[in-house]
Amino acid sequence: MSKRRPHRQKVHPKWWILPAIGLAIVAVLVAKPRAGLPADAGLAPDALLGQALTAGRPVLVFYHSLDCRSCVEMMGAVAEVYPEFKAAVDLVDVNVYDPSSEGIIRWGGIRYVPTLVFVDRDGGREVQVGTMSPEALRRALAALGP
Repeated sequence: MSKRRPHRQKVHPKWWILPAIGLAIVAVLVAKPRAGLPADAGLAPDALLGQALTAGRPVLVFYHSLDCRSCVEMMGAVAEVYPEFKAAVDLVDVNVYDPSSEGIIRWGGIRYVPTLVFVDRDGGREVQVGTMSPEALRRALAALGP
């Protein structure tokens, strides 16, 4: 007498669906531009700052992380206001968790985010820790001069 094994239906594993969805979401987030902030042409933030200072241009150095609520709020304010000043003021966008930001974080002595450093044409600095309203940001950028 032979033993009969019960017939099993072949079940296709669906475990791969969740990781695939997760990868798709990560790909979209990585490819999505950050809050309308200008691209940095692939240069490290300290190199961008050096170029601006060498050219004698005023600079807004914006230190933030991508997972801090206040930082995301400030990113929105910068994205709203900065385009009005793009011709007169350079923007150096610094994600503090990006390894290429190490030098510019030391330069700024940053301990908290968001932090904005307004650098005038002569290299003088004014530091704002925390969020700013779009109106206050607009006034600070206008004070850097045309």
